[in-house]
Amino acid sequence: MDKMLVDSLGDVTITNDGATILKEIDVQHPAAKMLVEIAKSTDNEVGDGTTSAVVLAGALLEQAESLLQQEVHPTIIVDGYRKAANKAKQYIKEIAEQITAEDKSALLKIAKTSMQTKLVRKNSDKLGDMIVKSVLAVAEKDGDNYTVDIDDIKVEKKSGGSIEDSSILQGIVLDKEVVHSGMPKK
Repeated sequence: MDKMLVDSLGDVTITNDGATILKEIDVQHPAAKMLVEIAKSTDNEVGDGTTSAVVLAGALLEQAESLLQQEVHPTIIVDGYRKAANKAKQYIKEIAEQITAEDKSALLKIAKTSMQTKLVRKNSDKLGDMIVKSVLAVAEKDGDNYTVDIDDIKVEKKSGGSIEDSSILQGIVLDKEVVHSGMPKK
């Protein structure tokens, strides 16, 4: 569900992205600041899942508070959380499925799934295809795996068009005014 945020200057932001919401609010409490940092790092590292990360971290903090009130030592709580995290990682490895770069159908499903909670969900077919093509264009084979430096892909937003006008340009985009009318534009 989309949220409308209005700042002190009256500027309006409409979003359903947890990271955007947390960036816009001013927090003072140290625990709240930690949750904002969790959202920022999740957004930077993964690009999605910020709300889930904050809700999970909040639940862990709530349980930790309950344990502290029962006089459980903080190091025991941290050790328990660390063991639980390791167990969760182990379980995720067990249930994970290998996806190859050739399986474009699976890659498209993954790309489209990540857009279902975003404002662009109605354009997920076109954008999903563009995402898969872009990622595969910059992916580097490293043994049996591929690595992708997301800094090799730049999304440039232009006002005046629609998402349907979106396209992939291979190379470099120089967003500058043409100095002379005789200069090439593409």
